[in-house]
Amino acid sequence: MTTVIPLKKLTLEKLPTLSHVWKGKLSLPKLEEVIVDECASLKSLFLESVNIQRLEVKNCEKLVEIITRDELVKDDEDADKEVSIFSKLSCLKLWNLPNLSYIYHGMEDSEFSLSNALLPWHMLHSLHKLEELVVGNCGSFETIFDVKDTDIISVEAIFKVKDTLIDIPMKKLTLEHLPTLSHIWNKNPKRSSLSFPCLEEVVVNGCKSLISLLPASLPMSNMIKIDVKNCEELVEIVTKDEADNEETNKELVMFPNLIILTLHNLPNLTYIYSGMQILNLPELRELDISHCKFATDSTAKVVTPLLERVSIDMEGVMMLDKGLLHLDPQNIQYLRLQGFNDIDDSDAASAFNFFPKKVPLPNIQMLVVADSAFKEIFPSKMPEIIHSQLLVRGLELRNLHKLESIGLQHTWVASSNLTWLKVEGCASLKYLFTSLAAKCLVQLEQLHISNCEALESLMVDYQPHDDDHDVIVFQWLKKLSLSNIPKLESFYTGKSTLNFPFLEEVEVTECNRLEYMFTFSTAKSLQNLDQMKISKCELLETVVLATQEANKQHEDLTFSYLQYLTLSELPKLESFFTGNSSTLNFLRFGFEVCISQCQSMKTFSHGHVKAPFLGKVEIDGVRCSEENPLNATVSQQFENRSNKTALMS
Repeated sequence: MTTVIPLKKLTLEKLPTLSHVWKGKLSLPKLEEVIVDECASLKSLFLESVNIQRLEVKNCEKLVEIITRDELVKDDEDADKEVSIFSKLSCLKLWNLPNLSYIYHGMEDSEFSLSNALLPWHMLHSLHKLEELVVGNCGSFETIFDVKDTDIISVEAIFKVKDTLIDIPMKKLTLEHLPTLSHIWNKNPKRSSLSFPCLEEVVVNGCKSLISLLPASLPMSNMIKIDVKNCEELVEIVTKDEADNEETNKELVMFPNLIILTLHNLPNLTYIYSGMQILNLPELRELDISHCKFATDSTAKVVTPLLERVSIDMEGVMMLDKGLLHLDPQNIQYLRLQGFNDIDDSDAASAFNFFPKKVPLPNIQMLVVADSAFKEIFPSKMPEIIHSQLLVRGLELRNLHKLESIGLQHTWVASSNLTWLKVEGCASLKYLFTSLAAKCLVQLEQLHISNCEALESLMVDYQPHDDDHDVIVFQWLKKLSLSNIPKLESFYTGKSTLNFPFLEEVEVTECNRLEYMFTFSTAKSLQNLDQMKISKCELLETVVLATQEANKQHEDLTFSYLQYLTLSELPKLESFFTGNSSTLNFLRFGFEVCISQCQSMKTFSHGHVKAPFLGKVEIDGVRCSEENPLNATVSQQFENRSNKTALMS
């Protein structure tokens, strides 16, 4: 007797001893979705009667097959009927199944069992609803789709169907870390009964044996995204059909709707499509090419009239210089230069030295320079490719180990337009900008600095002996983030006062030479500060340093909008504020303070503290009473910690 269960979704996770999903006669006619993860003892999942819509299997080390033959029905009168497997399946995801040999073996005594394909021919006819296929680190498959020539295999004779054309409506195909995969389609689908009319997105990564990506006969009018990375043997993106006439390939619109094309670390890539002279990509918006050595004798031209985002390395620049890549510079809003490491010191002056003079860049909104050996970004003299002021709004500098100067102070750089600046992994940079450049950063909203080993100060005076005592205002800066800057001693070493009237978020961590965060005069400008988080700064003694003048004038310090204050792992922190004759005010309703591992903190402030709407105080994981004054609470916790240490010693 068969047991019927109306289950719709089945999830099995972290069951290391599970060896069978079920045994015996069982029917799950309404099962739609199955997710299996970390079931290390499973060798198979289902019997061949299962028909689901979504299947996701991952991290099952011993899994050999997904569907196993049902031994109980072999002798039944219907045993010789065609079994419809996965006829409802729309999404199939297989990830980290190193021993997977079959999805469904089936027909084991026929020539189909000899196929080393993930989806053998006898399965393809049932995939007429499959829209997404994701395969990563699975088995040792050499191909994904096992295509047979129709003159060899008669679909009608084998599967007893009248319509021999098999449409697989797959929209998204993702293949990652399949080292033995040499072809996605083992033969040209054009000469079979197989069709993929809806393919929109192809993502391939780490398939080191793959030679080509797509057959030319594949319908590509719906293709929106192609992303191919780390495929060492890949020679071409599109395989030319040998039957095609060379005359028809002189100018080609193969991907009329392609928007994103990414080609990264493909050392043997020779052609996008061999034989063509002009490849038109009329809708391409994003192009990312790096570590791809196209054929030096290639005369093919890639035309991209609507390109907006460009990411290229030295090879890509050479394509531009040789005229192999055509783009309309008026549309380019995002430019990323990456991988310029193999250059001499004499040539490493500026990132703009390498860009072709024939490609002016008037409208760049976002500039990213990464993984290169440039010594400066913006040279003092305006490059020939810039015909007017550079109106960059976002600037990201990442892993530029020789960078000594950004060059924001130069007049041809309209730094007044800059709203976002991120600097990461620039080991030789000692400062970000001069005081002159800082005065121009009137629209800067976010500043993120991390992993800059030599950085000593965010800003230096434009003139070494400048006696100007004016105020430098970062009028619209809202977020400041500093992380792992071991030599940073201060934000600014000059005599001017820094103001941040609209700063909302401050996060500082692992700045081990920083002794204080803000001077009293700067702290007074923090009227919109909402969050402050400071951690792992070994020498930090206080957050706000009071001047002698402030103490004499008995001037108060008020934070009207500060909601969250977190101080953690600051071994030398003694107080938040050193002003002994000033009152420290926190006026925000529900103001929260969290202090942990600040063992030297004896008091919160050397003067009075008023926090009438205190919402939460937590010290070393202990929730303290909000009714007690903040100074008293911190002092009490310091005393308790000291007594505990004395008892332990």
